[in-house]
Amino acid sequence: SDAEAETVSDITSVYRERLRSLSWFIKCLNETIARMANAEDDCTGHFWEARFHSVPLRTETAVIQAMAYVDLNPIRAGTANTPEDSDFTSFKSRAAKVTQPSQVGQAIEALSERRELLRTAIKPKPLMAFADEPTKHPSHRLPIGVDDYRVLVDALARCEMPGKHGKMTDELPSIIERMGLSSEDWFKSTTRSRRC
Repeated sequence: SDAEAETVSDITSVYRERLRSLSWFIKCLNETIARMANAEDDCTGHFWEARFHSVPLRTETAVIQAMAYVDLNPIRAGTANTPEDSDFTSFKSRAAKVTQPSQVGQAIEALSERRELLRTAIKPKPLMAFADEPTKHPSHRLPIGVDDYRVLVDALARCEMPGKHGKMTDELPSIIERMGLSSEDWFKSTTRSRRC
């Protein structure tokens, strides 16, 4: 009666408050995703716990290290043999000198068409220019030349990483040869970019 009505009123006001709260919605969404991910991975705990890290990239060196790490993920996973064959990486897009929409943009479009992803008007941003590439915004450049970055990634791809089974074989020619560049061209471009 009166006690029951008061209880229902209290419960209703709590749920009304929760329905207006974005934080509560995200909490519920995160819990559902965490349960599905934990069932897939056969583990327990919070979804973001020990699986993903958010690390601020405070120096130019840290930015280059993060780029190389991401570009080498397909090789470390054993799904690609060379960095230029690694699907959905900026390295492949840059190596191919892609003029059409990026692979990432094409993947987003495909997911949208299959209704697996909500359609969005946001287009992926173009790749940031290297130190020796022309750009509309000279202050927005990566702190390394494109050829230096290629050689760096090529060298790192040949290194074995603890806990990762993939690496590029040492028998493959250098990235300079694979991309049809000569050592002389590479030397000129890297020394010129350093002078600039």
